[in-house]
Amino acid sequence: MFILWFPRALPQQKCSFLEMLIKGNVGVIGFGVSGRYITHALIKLGLKPIVFEKKSFVEREDEVRKLKDKAVFVFGYKKDDLKKADILILSSGVKPDDFSEFNFISEIDFVCSFLKEYIFITGTKGKGTTLLFTGALFNKAEIDHFLGGNIGEGDLYSPSAKAVDFPEKLSILEVSSFQLKSTKYASPLIHAITNLDVDHLDWHKDLEDYWDSKTKICEKA
Repeated sequence: MFILWFPRALPQQKCSFLEMLIKGNVGVIGFGVSGRYITHALIKLGLKPIVFEKKSFVEREDEVRKLKDKAVFVFGYKKDDLKKADILILSSGVKPDDFSEFNFISEIDFVCSFLKEYIFITGTKGKGTTLLFTGALFNKAEIDHFLGGNIGEGDLYSPSAKAVDFPEKLSILEVSSFQLKSTKYASPLIHAITNLDVDHLDWHKDLEDYWDSKTKICEKA
């Protein structure tokens, strides 16, 4: 199965949370690959984000020392610590249900608020391969674009959060159910679903929740 969905509202609408980012204290949940890129993006905007990380300082020491005067870090944070932020940005893989009492946006909503046009590719299997194939087609057509994935850093594509460095390019983003679960505002030019099967039931509460995370972007059409 392969589904292409074309939302009616093509241009990305800037959301009110952008004003909150500028006016309030911004927190980033997690300091893994996506969390680091979100943090760097906020610093480029002239902000001093508060980074909340469950892991110890020792595990993130090298990167933290580079940013010690540009961001505030809270390691092994407790729920009360989160009250220091007016809005939270959830890194990829962070469960939104754990932050329901707080004002938050997803990594994808944050990234896409800066982008002119973007395409989503998701599905249970084949989304990474489809991403690379789509990128190859755009290369052949000589269309300038950014290729972003939801895991790691590599030679073939970059973490999705890095797309904020290329706002004028068409971004083609591989997005997971983890990322889409907490996404509220993004409206891609195209939403492609490669297939849907049983997966990640250790993270999602049930199969319906998993499938809903993958398909709910279609409701924006």
